[in-house]
Amino acid sequence: MCAVMTIKNTIWTDNNTPKSSVFDDIYYNPDNGLEESFHVFIDGNNLTDRWQNFSAQRFTVAELGFGTGLNFMTTWQAFEATQTDTKLHFISVEKYPLAKEDMARALSPWKSLWQERLECLLDNYTPDGILNTALSDKVHLTVYFEDIETALPRINQTVDAWYLDGFAPAKNAAMWSETVFSQMARCSATETSFSTFTAAGFVKRGLQSAGFDVQKRNGYGRKRESLYGIFKG
Repeated sequence: MCAVMTIKNTIWTDNNTPKSSVFDDIYYNPDNGLEESFHVFIDGNNLTDRWQNFSAQRFTVAELGFGTGLNFMTTWQAFEATQTDTKLHFISVEKYPLAKEDMARALSPWKSLWQERLECLLDNYTPDGILNTALSDKVHLTVYFEDIETALPRINQTVDAWYLDGFAPAKNAAMWSETVFSQMARCSATETSFSTFTAAGFVKRGLQSAGFDVQKRNGYGRKRESLYGIFKG
């Protein structure tokens, strides 16, 4: 008989917000996590316009920190609402995954919006090793449940857009290291984009050193600024 894996990386605040027990940081904005995700990552990478004008067969998004799956679900919804003939490959890395029941609870505020898509994600979610599955004819999901410095060298394709979402840099420095930025550069082409919720100075400088042109834009809600940019090599 196979052993049942017990995952206890999540605690819940009094207002029903998921919080990492490892990094003592919340997974998303409790006021409106969905709008924040769209603002920071979809708009920050200008994805809707890019998808409409993308000529290659596959568009690859790579996310550092899968967390609750909120950014993936936001991306899936936005992608399938866009008129495009291309396919989406969403790659992510998560060392401390949520248990399936915690993910379901975390994403339940948007259950009526996502409907079958959410059921499909949860049915396929096995947070152990590598999750590699086609969720629809046009959307493929790969998640490496391991350390970031082990996972990134496994990516052997060009990434078109990066989501940097690995908790606050002060709480999870491993997700914001020079090694990570170097691996991002390795997988990027000219005009590969990135966006992130943070505006930390050392993150900006590290990305610039790796070859990214880094700009600031308005953050979401109480967050004054965030970073976005393009790889220039």
